[in-house]
Amino acid sequence: MRPLAKVKNLQHLHVEDYNWASGEGNNNVVRSILLNSRSTLRSLSMQTSSYATCFLEDWEEMISASKSSQPHALTALKSFTLSGVGFDQGDFLKSLQRAIDFTSLQELRLGSLSQYNHHLFQYLASLASSAQGKPISLRTLSVDMSHDRYGGAPEQKQLGYDAKSAFISSFNTLSTLQIVDYNQYPHEQRFNPGLADTMLKAILKHENLKVLRISYTGIIGDCKIPYLSAKTVAAIVNNLPHLEEFEFAPDEIEIDQIGAALAGSPNLTSVTCWPHGSFARVGQLQEDIPGTNILRGVLQGFMSRVSCSNGSEFVWEQHYKLRQVSVSYRAWIVASKFGKLEKGMRREETMESGGGDGRKVLYRDITGTFPRVTHVGYDPRFEWVEKVSKDMD
Repeated sequence: MRPLAKVKNLQHLHVEDYNWASGEGNNNVVRSILLNSRSTLRSLSMQTSSYATCFLEDWEEMISASKSSQPHALTALKSFTLSGVGFDQGDFLKSLQRAIDFTSLQELRLGSLSQYNHHLFQYLASLASSAQGKPISLRTLSVDMSHDRYGGAPEQKQLGYDAKSAFISSFNTLSTLQIVDYNQYPHEQRFNPGLADTMLKAILKHENLKVLRISYTGIIGDCKIPYLSAKTVAAIVNNLPHLEEFEFAPDEIEIDQIGAALAGSPNLTSVTCWPHGSFARVGQLQEDIPGTNILRGVLQGFMSRVSCSNGSEFVWEQHYKLRQVSVSYRAWIVASKFGKLEKGMRREETMESGGGDGRKVLYRDITGTFPRVTHVGYDPRFEWVEKVSKDMD
């Protein structure tokens, strides 16, 4: 690792370091790279353990020694990803503030962070609220909403949730928003809390959203997902007219009403409903196969919003832009007419409306087109590599 300390003028850096506190003092390779690339670094991804904050160790002293007049050290940075670290050490947040101008970032991804992460979100909310005319460049935001179920007092967890909601609500510039692992609740709790009003209002502040993902990396043992109701889905699509991609966990009992609510979105092209309550059930009949009921509910809901008069033919594309429905482990494309069958696709099937007026649409199962290759070493589909390859001088 030591020779890497001489690397300079990097444009993109991705680090995964889960050691307790590797590279401290004179062996701090990552810090050396950052210092050597202050004016060129465009994207930085740091995925670390709770106490691996050493990549910004003594940052203030280092920058002061360089006699830099810039208020923030990483002057070219546009994308920042951070996960793992805790904020119980005040110097780390101060160093982060000195290193990064968060108002100039175009992309910010904050994964699962350790203790006292509310300090970071409170700072970000305060920064956005006090911008005073300075434009906020942030267009893409991902926030992990999970918390440690076995550590931290309930008031500490609530403090973190409130700080994250306040940050999302403190500005209105996003075109892409991802909320990860939102509010899984104890299995013994009967009432489904759904999406809290504070979070809904925070989301709706961003009227120009094109992509909204309320996603889950998995289901925690002894917990349930706060499935969204048709009313909540309607509130989202009716207030976000530019929405093109929407991922959420639907309340299956209301899937027909949810489909009808989704149809009110004029620009929706892709819907992902995951997770959903019946995904682990095994069925032999077509209607019993997991995910089929989601597809049916969505398509039937869309067709229920359109009436065909004078015996005219129903053409899907004349009414809707929706082209794909997914439940994560299965996916379908939707159209009135398909071209040549591609490798991995199944033959099209027909979904007819329940009105008996001849309305119908075709769909194809494209699950077989999903990549199933496990790579050793360089993975050409590694998201970070794919992204930065398009942003190189």
